[in-house]
Amino acid sequence: MRAAFAAAYFFSALAALSLEMLWIRALALRLGSTALANALVLGSFMAGLAVGALVAGWWARKDRHPARTFGLAQWLGAGLAWLPMATWIHDPWTAAGLVLLASAPLGACFALAGVSRANDGSKRGAGLGRLWALDAAGAAAGVLLTGLFGIWLFGMQACLLLATGIKVAAGCIGLLQDRLQNNLQDRLQNNLQDHLQASPQDQIRPGPTSSPPQTTQRHRPAWPLLMTAMALGFSILGAELLWSRLLSFTLYRGSTTFAMATMLASVLLASAAGARWASQAAKKETSHGRARMSALLASLCLLSSLALLLLAEPVPGEAVLTPIDLLLTLAVCAPAAFFSGAVFASLCAAAKSDAGSTAGWMLGANAIGAMFGAFLAPLVLVPILGLGWSLMALAALPWAASWILEDGPARSRWPRWFLRAGLLPLGLALGLAGPTWTRHLGKVLFYHEGPDASVAVVEDPPGIKRLFVDGIAVAGTDLALATDQQMLAHLPVMLHGHVKQALTVGFGAGGTSQALLKHPALEVDCVEIAEGVPLAAPWLTEVNGGLPTRPEARFHLHMADARRFLEQSDKRWDLILNDCTDLAYRSDASLYTQEFFTQIAAHLHPQGLAVVWVPLRGQLPHPSLQAVVAAFTKVFPQSSLWVFDAFPTHFGLLMGSQRPLTPSCKSFQMQAWPKEVRSDLEGLGLADPTRLLSSMHLDDKALRAFASGALAHSDDRPVAEYLAAMDSADDASTYEPQPAPLRVSCQDPKMRHQLGLRLAARPWLLAGHQAWSADDPKTARRMIIGALRQDPSDPLLRQLLGMQDLGPGLQQLMANEPLTAAETLRKAPSSPERDYLLALALLDSGQPKKALPLIKELASHLPRSPWAIARWRATLPGPLSACTSALTLPSL
Repeated sequence: MRAAFAAAYFFSALAALSLEMLWIRALALRLGSTALANALVLGSFMAGLAVGALVAGWWARKDRHPARTFGLAQWLGAGLAWLPMATWIHDPWTAAGLVLLASAPLGACFALAGVSRANDGSKRGAGLGRLWALDAAGAAAGVLLTGLFGIWLFGMQACLLLATGIKVAAGCIGLLQDRLQNNLQDRLQNNLQDHLQASPQDQIRPGPTSSPPQTTQRHRPAWPLLMTAMALGFSILGAELLWSRLLSFTLYRGSTTFAMATMLASVLLASAAGARWASQAAKKETSHGRARMSALLASLCLLSSLALLLLAEPVPGEAVLTPIDLLLTLAVCAPAAFFSGAVFASLCAAAKSDAGSTAGWMLGANAIGAMFGAFLAPLVLVPILGLGWSLMALAALPWAASWILEDGPARSRWPRWFLRAGLLPLGLALGLAGPTWTRHLGKVLFYHEGPDASVAVVEDPPGIKRLFVDGIAVAGTDLALATDQQMLAHLPVMLHGHVKQALTVGFGAGGTSQALLKHPALEVDCVEIAEGVPLAAPWLTEVNGGLPTRPEARFHLHMADARRFLEQSDKRWDLILNDCTDLAYRSDASLYTQEFFTQIAAHLHPQGLAVVWVPLRGQLPHPSLQAVVAAFTKVFPQSSLWVFDAFPTHFGLLMGSQRPLTPSCKSFQMQAWPKEVRSDLEGLGLADPTRLLSSMHLDDKALRAFASGALAHSDDRPVAEYLAAMDSADDASTYEPQPAPLRVSCQDPKMRHQLGLRLAARPWLLAGHQAWSADDPKTARRMIIGALRQDPSDPLLRQLLGMQDLGPGLQQLMANEPLTAAETLRKAPSSPERDYLLALALLDSGQPKKALPLIKELASHLPRSPWAIARWRATLPGPLSACTSALTLPSL
C-alpha cells in the first residue's frame, strides 16, 4: 500500500501543477495579460500553498488519521479547483482570494503525506526528502502533459476535469490507506494484549536506574532552516520568471509557451533529482553541511545560468524547438534547481521536529518566499535593476543563506569562505557585461527592460531600424514592416469610405496610428500593453511622426490589456485593427481567438470593419492560419484575406464585417485621397488601384473553404498558439495558398482591362516572390518575366527585374515579332532571363526543336512548388506542352 500511496501523491502533484497552469491561463484572459495580473495570480497560488502547509503541519501533530485527512484534502482541492475558472471573475483581488482558497488544500497534502508515511507501519520513516522528490517529479509531469499537450489537444475544460478526477482518485487511495493503517494498528494492539495476557511474567519492569532519557521534539524547525527555505523559494521562483522571459527570445524565438513549459519541467525534474540525491547522501556528512554547500552551489549555478544566457543566441534553423534548445535550457535551469532541491531535502533532514511540523513549516516557509519572489522579481527588481542584475540579486540569496547555516570549527570553514569570495567578482563581471540579448540583431539604439517585456530599437548596417519586443521584430523602417503598418491603416479606410473613429491594438513603432491620422477628421484610439514600447518611439520618428509625444488631439494612447480594455469600454468604432506580432509570442494568441473576435464585433458600428494582421508562413496546409481563419469566419459573416504583391512579404490582412464587402475601383481612386496617403502608397509600390484590387487573395467563399474542417482557435483550445510555435517553414511558404477568382465592381472599361492583366500576371508574380524568399533568384526572375509577358504595361515588374539590356528583345516579343526578337536576344549576354525570353521567341516563331535545349536547362531550375510549376506550364505558349511532356522533373 505504501507504493499505491506514493503513486497517489505523485499524481496529486501532477494535478496540482496542471491546475496552477490552467488557473493562470484562464485568469490572464479575464484580468489581462499584464505583469501585475500574472504576479497576483502566481503569488496567490504560492500564498495558498503556504497557508495550507502551515495549517496542515499544525493539525498533523495531533491528527490520528493523517491519511484520511490527506484524502479529504484531495477531495476538497478537487471541489475548490473550479472556483478560479468561474467566468464571472473580473476583479483581480477576487481572483487572488479564490486562487488562495483553491490552492490551500494542495499545500496541505505535503505535511499530511509525510505524517501518513511515517505512520504506515513500514518502519521506514517519513522520508521527506524523497517525498519532495516525488512531489517535484509529479509536478514536472503535470507541466509537460498539460502545458505542452493537454491544453491544445483536449482543451482547458477537459484538462480541468481530468486534474480534478485525479485528485478525487488520490483522495480515495488516501482513505483506503487510512483504513489499512487502522487495521494494522488494531492487529498490533490485539497481538500485544494477547502476548501480555499469555505471559505476564515476561513483562519487563525497568528499575529507576534503567529508564531511558525522555526526549521531546520541537513543534517547528529552527529559524535558520526556515529562513534558508524562504530564501531558496524567493530565489528559485524569481529565477523561473526571469528565465522564462530570457529563454523565449534567446532560444525559442518568442514562443513563451514552449519556453515556460520546458523551463519549468527542467526546474522541477532537476529539483526532484537533487532532493533524491540529498536524501541518499552519505550518513557521515551532516545535513547542515549538505544544505550549506548546496546553497553555495545553487548561487554559483544561478550566476552560471546568467553567463550562458549572455552567450546564447537563437539556434540556427527554422524549428522553434530543437534538441539544442532543450540542452541549453537544461544547462541554464537544471543545475541551480538541482541544488535547490538538495537544500530543501537537507533542511528537512536537519530539522529536529516531528514529520508533520517539519513538512508544514518547511513547505510554508518555502512557499512564502516564492510568493514574494513572484511579486518582487518582475514588478520591482526588473524595472530597477534589469534582467541581468536581477538574476544576480536572486543568486545572492542562497549565497547569504549559506552564512545563516554556518557552524563548526573555524579551521574547516576556509573552503566555503574561498568559494563565497570567488562568487563576488564573478557576479560583478557578469553585471558589467550588460544586457546583450539583442547583440545578434544589430546596433542597439535603445533598450528598456520593464515588468512586461524587453524593448529594443536596433539599427542594421544599411540604416534600417527595427523595433524588437522580447526579440520579436514588431515594427520598423524596412519595406515589409512599413507595408504592414501603413496598409493596415489605409486599406480598410479606403474600403469603408466613411471612417470617423478607429481603434488599433498595439502601438508598435506608431506607424499604423500615424497612417490613420493622415486621413482628415479621423480619431484614433490605440491600446498598448508594454510600457517600454512608447518609450522607444523617439528613435522611430520617421515612422510615427513624433507620436505619442507630440500633441495630437485626435490620438489617444491607452496603456492596458486589449481584452480588458474592450470589456470595460462601451464605445463603438468604425474600424478595429489588430496589429499583433506573432501567434506564438506571449499572450498575442489570445487576441486571435473566437472570443476576442466576438468582442471586436460587439464594439463595431453596423457598417464597421475588423482588420487582423496574420502571419502567412507555415507548412501546408497552414494549420495555425486555418485555426485563426476558422475562428474569424465564425464571427464575421463576410470576410476576405488580402495579400500584397509589390514585393515579397510574409503576412496578410483578414478583413471582416457584418455586411457584404464588394471592393470597387472607385474605392481606390488615388485622386480621392489626401496627398500624404498617396505618398505612402507610392513608396510601397501600391499606388495603382488595380494592384490594390487584385490584392484580395481569398474572398469569403474561398476563405471558408480554406478553413473547412479546421478547429477554431479559442480560449478553451488555443490550437494556433501551439501550431504556430511548431511551424518551421520560411517566408517562401507565404504564397502556397492559391488566389481565388476575384469578384469586384469596376465600371471603367479601361481599368477593367488593366485589372484583368494584373490578375493574369499575379500568379506568376507570387511564384517569383516565393522563389526570392527561398533564395532562388534565377527562378524568381524567370517567374517575373512570365508575369511581364502577361502584363507588359506593369512598370513594377520592370523595376523588379532591372533588365535594361533585354529591353529591345522583350519589346519585340511583346509586339508579336518573334523572329526579330529571337535574333535580338541571341546577341544579348547569356543569362537565365535571356534564355527564357529566347525560348519563348523560338516557340512563337515555330522552332520548338531549337527551344527544347533551353527549356530543359530552365526546367532543371524550376521551383519545388507544384502549384508554381503548373502555372508556369499553363501560361506558356501551346507548343511548350509537347516539349515539357518529354521532361522528367524531380520536383514534381
